[in-house]
Amino acid sequence: MSKKLLFLESFYGGSHKDFADGWIKHSVHDIELCTLPSCHWKWRLRAAALHFMNVVTPDKYEAIICTSMMSISELKNRWKRPIFLYMHESQLSYPLPKNSGVDHHGIHIDFNNCLAADWLVFNSQTHLDTFIGHIARYFERAPEYPPQWISEEIKTKAQVLHPGCQLQRYTKKTKNKRPVIVWNHRWEFDKNPQEFFAALEEVDLKNSCFDLVLLGECGQSVPKLFLAAQKKWGDRILHYGFVNSKKEYISWLQQSDLVISTAIQENFGISIVEAIYYGCFPIVPARLSYPEVLPQKYHHKCLYEDFDDLVAKIILFLEDYEEYETIRGGLSQSMFKYSWSSTISKYDAIF
Repeated sequence: MSKKLLFLESFYGGSHKDFADGWIKHSVHDIELCTLPSCHWKWRLRAAALHFMNVVTPDKYEAIICTSMMSISELKNRWKRPIFLYMHESQLSYPLPKNSGVDHHGIHIDFNNCLAADWLVFNSQTHLDTFIGHIARYFERAPEYPPQWISEEIKTKAQVLHPGCQLQRYTKKTKNKRPVIVWNHRWEFDKNPQEFFAALEEVDLKNSCFDLVLLGECGQSVPKLFLAAQKKWGDRILHYGFVNSKKEYISWLQQSDLVISTAIQENFGISIVEAIYYGCFPIVPARLSYPEVLPQKYHHKCLYEDFDDLVAKIILFLEDYEEYETIRGGLSQSMFKYSWSSTISKYDAIF
C-alpha cells in the first residue's frame, strides 16, 4: 500500500541529492521532498531541524525520511511522527582537517539521532562497524559513567542498505588512442587528491601515456592542488571541473578507462560504482568500504595496499589496458545490483 511520506534533505547536493532523487523517482510511495542547499554543514547539523519545523506541517504525512546532516531528535519531540534515518556519514568517524578540533556537538547529534530514529539505516556495513567501533573510544574521555550501552542499542536497531544508484543504460565504450584516467570525487581533503596527483607524477616518470578527466564538486574556492594540476597537465586534461548535467557526467565516464580513489574517508562510494558501471576499471584502497562494494574475485587486481602498490597497479593497467576489457565488462555488470531498480523494493518495504 502506498504511503504519504515526507523526505527532509538538509544537505541537498552530491550523494545526498542523488539518493533522495533516486528514491523518490523509483518508489511506489508518494514522497514529497523538502530541501536546503548543500553548504554550511555545521549549521545544517545544528539548525536545519528548526528551519523545517517552521516551514513544514507534518500532519498529512505518515512518516518522515531524514538523512544524517540534521538533528532529528528535535523533530521527533515536536512532530510525534515516526522517522526513518539514513546515515550517509557520521561525525564520530569523519577524519578531521589539519588544525581543527573535534566537533563534540556534532557527535552528540549523531548519538541522539540514532537513539531517536524509528528506523535506523547505515549505507554500508563498513560504516556501521566503524561507527560502533568508535563509540567506546569516544566515551573513554568521560570522567565517569560512560554510556557504553549506546553501542549495544544502536547495533540492535540498525540495519544496512546500500544506497541505490541512478544507473542508466548506455552504449558500448569507444576505444581511446591512449588511456583516460578520471577523478570524479569531491575536491576535498577527505578524498585525498594530494596522493592521487603524486601517484600520477610517479607514473609519468615511467613514460606511461595517459590523459585526464577531472570531474567532481568543489567548495567555494578551487583547491591549490587542482589549480597546480591544471597548469602541470595542460592539454592532457580533456575536461576540468564540475558538470551540472547528469548526461554530460555519464558521457565523460564512458569516455574514461581508469577510475582511481585515494580517499581517506568513504562510507559507500557512489562515484566509484558509477564509474565502474559505465566502463572504468577501478584502482581503490584495500580499506574503507571498497572491499565491501567490489566483488571479491576482483580484489587482487583492484585493491591497493599502499602508495607503491597504487603506482604499480596504475602502470600495469596503462601498459596493457586493452587486456582489461573483459574484466571491465564483468565489473560493470556486477554494479547493477546497486541500481535503484534492484534495491528500491528493500527501501519501500520498510514502510
